[in-house]
Amino acid sequence: MPADDSLKWKPPSENSIDFKLNLRFPPSNHDPDTPDYTSKPTFLLYTWLGQSAYEFFDTMEVSDEEWDQYVKCFVTN
Repeated sequence: MPADDSLKWKPPSENSIDFKLNLRFPPSNHDPDTPDYTSKPTFLLYTWLGQSAYEFFDTMEVSDEEWDQYVKCFVTN
């Protein structure tokens, strides 16, 4: 990710471990080669190793209620 696309919420003097969140959506029932963006994904956390390198760290647990609340913030009817 280029530096100008980074999200910083604290000053550099307080930096900690940088990470990337990768969302893996399950396959669609209609086409297994297409992700089903209406389903809750698997949340994969990667730690930043420097430059453009990341290493898998762990999965992040998100409850169905948390996911539904998040989706409601972005879905418009």
